[in-house]
Amino acid sequence: MRCKTCHYSLKNLTEHRCPECGRAFDPDYPETFAPDPFDVWTKKTRTLVIYSVGFVIGSIPFVILFLILPGSVPTIVGWSIGIALSLSIMFTVHFMRKPKDHKP
Repeated sequence: MRCKTCHYSLKNLTEHRCPECGRAFDPDYPETFAPDPFDVWTKKTRTLVIYSVGFVIGSIPFVILFLILPGSVPTIVGWSIGIALSLSIMFTVHFMRKPKDHKP
């Protein structure tokens, strides 16, 4: 987390005030500080990797059907099953993530 005014790193501070510019912040309220660009990139990368793995796992039925029964019908069935499994895995992972607790 970084100061919204001067972008000074606010990690591991004992006071809830930026030592560079004096702006107050509350670590429990994300609105009072700016996110660290590296932390945001890491979260986006982790999500992308999880969704990509889900898509690959969901595509396995397509590959199996294509290798066993080459032709247009198995390909369509395989793609349908693969896409359905991929989407279900991605949405399951997305909705199983712990929501952030926001104070009113």
